Amino acid sequence: MRHPFKELRDLAGAFRLHRLFQRIERGTAADLAAYQEDRLRLVVRHAATHSPYYRDLCSHLDLSGAFSLRDLPITGKREMMENFDQWVTDPRLRLADLERQIATDPGEEYFLGEYRIASTSGSSGLRGIFVYDRAEWQVVIAAALRWAEMFGVSPFELSHKRLASIKADKPSHPTSRLGQSMRLGLRNLLLLDATAPLDEIVRGLNDYQPELLMGYASVISLLAIEQIEGRLKIAPDMVATFSEMLGEERVDRARRAWGVTPFNHYGAAEQITIAADCERHEGLHHFADMSIIEIVDENNDPVPPGAPGHRVLLTNLHKFVQPIIRYELTDLITQSPLSCPCGRPFPVLAEIGGRTEDVIAFRAADGEPVRVPPLVIHIAIAQNPDVTEYQYSAAPDWLLVRVVPRGSADRVRLADALRSSVASALGRLGVTEIRVEVEIVERIARSGDMMGKVKVRV
Repeated sequence: MRHPFKELRDLAGAFRLHRLFQRIERGTAADLAAYQEDRLRLVVRHAATHSPYYRDLCSHLDLSGAFSLRDLPITGKREMMENFDQWVTDPRLRLADLERQIATDPGEEYFLGEYRIASTSGSSGLRGIFVYDRAEWQVVIAAALRWAEMFGVSPFELSHKRLASIKADKPSHPTSRLGQSMRLGLRNLLLLDATAPLDEIVRGLNDYQPELLMGYASVISLLAIEQIEGRLKIAPDMVATFSEMLGEERVDRARRAWGVTPFNHYGAAEQITIAADCERHEGLHHFADMSIIEIVDENNDPVPPGAPGHRVLLTNLHKFVQPIIRYELTDLITQSPLSCPCGRPFPVLAEIGGRTEDVIAFRAADGEPVRVPPLVIHIAIAQNPDVTEYQYSAAPDWLLVRVVPRGSADRVRLADALRSSVASALGRLGVTEIRVEVEIVERIARSGDMMGKVKVRV
């Protein structure tokens, strides 16, 4: 159900917040640190006072005076979902009611008249349900406005340009929720489902001729091939991706297709925008006035800039109704030791390489496990220009890769080349006793449960 008046108020609130964040963005690193500190105390003290779960979790801590982030306990999705009714700070929110709402009327935009519900697919093994009150959702919209300015489009221009967004097909998914919120402020917005057949998406874009194109990185990569091969005929001024990382081969493909460097975005349902890149394309700026991220190793000790982390601990600095404090995300992230030449005071993320649960344990010749990040397999496959899309299944001594080839590719040669490149990449890591199989297929289904992503099965 549409709520134009509420949506208009949310947009107005987001514009006010956007101006606040602009001032922080133009300030110094010391100003940013002071703002972080103030927000951290607000969210932690609110959680410890109003959330029964956090009250028990922090009962041994004195939060009335000074405390550091590392004093606080680490949390995660499983604990949150298992203790949902005690975790939230509004006792009217009950997990059973939220699940019923998602099942029966997922398009309703304001639960209890004031909450946005965002849910994840559970692709990592556990579904997450997240609620945002009106003020918190205004921060989400303000982050989208900030990112638009980073790729050179002011809020005024955004409202006048033709924007096409290829989103999840589930109304409660964050990409769909944000699109719902932006409809009122954008006069020309086309929303397309990532799970629709590719030729249907191509027809919609050809008819619409977007000036701004946004979508899942894997879908944008497929559309770039459609453009290069002449079936898609659009000329966007800007291309941006979300939900999945681009990778250099996808960046190059977009440049060849449209003559522009695509912008990238990193987020989660817990914090819909965590980081995004600017016009310099030298890494993703972590919006540190909206969240704190701790990049840590297996023992939850911080890793220095330049070193890859094993997981991320996320603290949302504007979320009060469902606190997200030192909340574990299994993303493999490396912070750059350098700042961006653009002058913004934010830390820069140099690499985002998948998730810890996607790491595969193969068997080495001596029988010991070798843990292989998904990025290794991705590079070995995706660097081949005849690959348009792929999916793989893995076991300790076996890897099956399903590949959709480019139309003109020699299927036999492609399969042989991929077997060789994947086996070589694994061999360099000590995985030599493995059977690599390549299956050439015409299409890989994008299920609704995966929100348009291609699933990796391990």
